[in-house]
Amino acid sequence: MSLFKARDWWNVKIGENEEFDLGCMVVGNICNVDSTTTIERIAVGSYSGIIRIYNPHHSGEGFTPEQLLIEQNLNAPILQLSCGKFVSGVSGYCIAVLHPRRLSVYMLSSTAGAVAHGAQYKLQHFYSHNLQRTAYNMCHGPFGQILDRDFICVQSMDGTLSVFEQESYSFTRFLPDSLLPGPLCYVATTDSFVTVSSSRQIESYKYKVLAVAAETKTKEDAQNLKYGKRVTADWTMSIGEQAVSIEVLSASEVSILVLGERSLFCLTEFGKLKFMKKLEYSPRCMKANRQSVDTVNYMIATHTNTLMIYSNSILKWAAQLNHTPVQIDFCSMSAIPGGVTVLNEQGHLTLSYLGTDPAMMVMPSTQSRETKYDEFASEIRKYQQIIREKSGSQVIMPSKLPEDDVKIVATVSPSLDSPSHAENVEFNDDDPIPSVTVKIEIKVRMMTSNVRVNIFVEKPLASDRLEYEFPSINSSSPAVIQAPIFMRYNFLPASLKVKVCATYISSTELHRVTSLYL
Repeated sequence: MSLFKARDWWNVKIGENEEFDLGCMVVGNICNVDSTTTIERIAVGSYSGIIRIYNPHHSGEGFTPEQLLIEQNLNAPILQLSCGKFVSGVSGYCIAVLHPRRLSVYMLSSTAGAVAHGAQYKLQHFYSHNLQRTAYNMCHGPFGQILDRDFICVQSMDGTLSVFEQESYSFTRFLPDSLLPGPLCYVATTDSFVTVSSSRQIESYKYKVLAVAAETKTKEDAQNLKYGKRVTADWTMSIGEQAVSIEVLSASEVSILVLGERSLFCLTEFGKLKFMKKLEYSPRCMKANRQSVDTVNYMIATHTNTLMIYSNSILKWAAQLNHTPVQIDFCSMSAIPGGVTVLNEQGHLTLSYLGTDPAMMVMPSTQSRETKYDEFASEIRKYQQIIREKSGSQVIMPSKLPEDDVKIVATVSPSLDSPSHAENVEFNDDDPIPSVTVKIEIKVRMMTSNVRVNIFVEKPLASDRLEYEFPSINSSSPAVIQAPIFMRYNFLPASLKVKVCATYISSTELHRVTSLYL
């Protein structure tokens, strides 16, 4: 738990009974405003199929309806949102929406209002691609190192990659030994895809290698493939754990951050390890910010509602969040540059900054009094005298435990029974099954009633009778039991011990138990 808390600058509760997960939020210049401004919008899609776009700004009234630019039901669960240049001939940013069986691209357009309510927004649909396989996640980038254009790669539940070059379909390829899908990202400098396979290793595949390995020409044939050419990874690295998220930082040097279940790995674009960080907590999500020549900055959110800020492998700051996030991101606003956007599973969307809360609790001042050592010394001598008087007048004797009313005496016969008393044997043998008799005597100090004797043996050993009852036993005539012990089942015994247990009512009218092991 952190001493500091993230300060909420803007927050809203999205919908009712809607669920959100990693990928359901994207932050960017969705409204395509001038690059001179630093205002970004937040788009959020839920599993209920509703997409919402917010323009957060701080006001004394909290969230107001005009901060919600648009709310539209797309009639299919939204798995992931991405912002990029996905439409040919259009220089503005669009929103790619990934559904389980469909990929759609929209652009947010506005119409200036003539009244005080301001501009009106709507989502303009450009194109959609129907998917033959159930989608898991997607990534985008200038595949093939094309300038000013973004292509989309969709990963299905069986690990198949389908590439869409804006309005047209390109190809579909199988990844080798793929059992379960993992996080996926695109590295522009090497023109390759990086993912973490179900064999718990980081794998990099060149875009050109995947494109050349394609065999079919039509979209329907390619997405219905059952097999294909084996693709070779450019490089691999085993991490020994499942991955939660992958982030790529591109600056003077490229850094690939892989967040695992217990560790964080930082690699170069060629698979060389820069550093590794062992985590002492369970991470939930990650977001990388920026890097200099030798510094990588990123933040990790934990399942204990803590936001950890790192520079390389060094923890720089920790702040407590109000909710457990499923996704975090940076959001640059004119009033709060470098804000942190937090989305949790129930739809609590918060824009925070890393401030500190002043301590509201003030420690009360203690009342000091003058120490009187003479009074303390006389009081100690008084109590020491009382202790000496008490200890000198009493003789401490060990307490004697009460003797049991019933005593068990058992002897084992030194020879086998002749003839044998073995009964109800569960296996066949040419020779008779031997038995040995145990003589059990129940002795009492006084008249004792309701005495029950039980004999416990472990299989395959058995006895002809395991329970005996005596209404009363006199001290002058002890009860005698002759119990034959023999093998009833044909396997080796785990133990040869025999336990004899006697339960009775004592002279104090209490139920007592006496036992003996042979």
